[in-house]
Amino acid sequence: MPKKTPKKTKKAETKSTRPDPGPLQEEQEPQPVLSRAESSAQIREILDRLFDGNAAEIVKTLADSGELSPGEMARMKEVFAKSKGRRNK
Repeated sequence: MPKKTPKKTKKAETKSTRPDPGPLQEEQEPQPVLSRAESSAQIREILDRLFDGNAAEIVKTLADSGELSPGEMARMKEVFAKSKGRRNK
């Protein structure tokens, strides 16, 4: 009885809807997945749900996590220095 060889099947080609950004370089900003408005709304929801609306706690948690690089910490300092903050309602 001859051996049966498995049939070669052609894999379906799938194309991503987002272009491949290529390798990430240290100075290169990642491409956003959500719009600024969408991400702001999701961040506000997380802030309210997990940190009772306390923005300082989420920043402290990020800083204490050890997950931020020195470059990310410096960028956060820049952002805070340039920000005018939110006015009290």
